[in-house]
Amino acid sequence: TSSDATLQITNACVAACDESSLRSAVQAGGVIRLCCDGTILLTSTLEITRDVALDGRQHAVTISGNGSVRLFSVHPGVTFSITNLTLANGYHLGANGTNWVGQMDPSHPPPDAGKPGEGGALLNEGGTVTVVDSRLVANHSQGGEGGFLGAIPFSVGKSGAARGGAIASRNGVLRLFD
Repeated sequence: TSSDATLQITNACVAACDESSLRSAVQAGGVIRLCCDGTILLTSTLEITRDVALDGRQHAVTISGNGSVRLFSVHPGVTFSITNLTLANGYHLGANGTNWVGQMDPSHPPPDAGKPGEGGALLNEGGTVTVVDSRLVANHSQGGEGGFLGAIPFSVGKSGAARGGAIASRNGVLRLFD
């Protein structure tokens, strides 16, 4: 059986464009109005673990990863919506593969491949994501490097893939509206 997600209406108003105010509001969940103008710089990914609706109407708000972090990770079964926001400079780097530093022996597995980089701005891991009247600017992902086999630099595992520079969605619903 399946159940419909219920969005709790808290109608919080975030008056300061800073990470701590946004993070506190997101942790509480519900409808969150961004009542400020400016750029919110994130130092770590915001984990969306409950239903959240971010609404930036009537304001000019940019949420930025400063080229070093993914902005949002949406967990399975939750509803997340973004309205009238700019999501900028999000970045996700996949994990590097592990090196194998033992002696060369055909019975040992080759070095591990790098892991994929997924969704610089947003990774949907099984939720329902809706993006309305928003801009996705200069977000990117990069796969991790493959591992090395001992001291032989040309014998490496495969590099990881880059999936979704701005948004990657796995086993979830993604809706984009102008």
